Amino acid sequence: SKKFIMQYKMLFERYADIDVLCELTARHHANQMNFSPEFIADNADENLKPYAQMICTADNFSSSERDEEIEENVNYKTRNLSSVFSRLSICDDNDESLMSYKMNILMPEHIFPTEATQNLESANKEHILNFSAEMDLLKQNPPEKFEDFAIILDNILKRYFWCVPSSSKDKIADVSLYDHLKTTQAIAASLFHYHSQNNDFAKASIGNKNVNKFKLVAGDFSGIQNYIFAVSQTSTKGVAKRLRARSFYVDAMVGVLSHYIVDSFNLTKTNILMLTGGKFYILLPNLINSDEKLEEIAKETDGYLYKKFKGEISVN
Repeated sequence: SKKFIMQYKMLFERYADIDVLCELTARHHANQMNFSPEFIADNADENLKPYAQMICTADNFSSSERDEEIEENVNYKTRNLSSVFSRLSICDDNDESLMSYKMNILMPEHIFPTEATQNLESANKEHILNFSAEMDLLKQNPPEKFEDFAIILDNILKRYFWCVPSSSKDKIADVSLYDHLKTTQAIAASLFHYHSQNNDFAKASIGNKNVNKFKLVAGDFSGIQNYIFAVSQTSTKGVAKRLRARSFYVDAMVGVLSHYIVDSFNLTKTNILMLTGGKFYILLPNLINSDEKLEEIAKETDGYLYKKFKGEISVN
């Protein structure tokens, strides 16, 4: 992580203190048995230690579902991401073959797992070269605002690390590095806002799992199908175009609301854990005024939807 930051120092220093960023990205581990001192959160600079401990805690939370049973002597450079369906079995034939994803940029034709083998040594090198090329383009054309930079960087990471396992030692490595990075960031950001509001940065408090520090918000738009397909009942002319237009409009509306919520809490889009099919899941800090904020947003949204659609579409 620190090496990556330093490789693109001129890019990252536009948006953050490069020394602080390097310190926090390097020191996000707690286990002193498995990592050298320069990677341990407790060894961070005294002023930065609480933030390093938040990132360390977030990293532990994000990786808590990793397998207890591990594969020894696995080369992370030659490990594919396994499909989540590899954990399912519909017959008792003891078939231990794993379906996995090839090392490719995220595109529709690449999202189906396969049993086919791939020369991962060469594929890995090519994948890294393509990723570096996109990062070089971003370095040459950096956006002015941090918010725009965060969105672009998130999209690049998703394009390239969706197919890379977060832990190559899991017996079934089915969690991508991108998903691990995304959830770690969402948890760390929520922890920061929670402990900042409470002005409590003690290590014991940061690592306390018995306090409800988070709020998972689920949004579900109702009436979407009736709204989209209502156009087919009025006229047959141009139905396909109007169906696509209405479908796009609904998707955009759901996206806008989810981004409006995270923006209201001074968070980035990475706190939107899922956004699909008229639904979204967002991780928020459990602040004193969280419920009040959400109630205000819900009231504002209900008013807009009723005025625009007369109750045809609603959100829960």
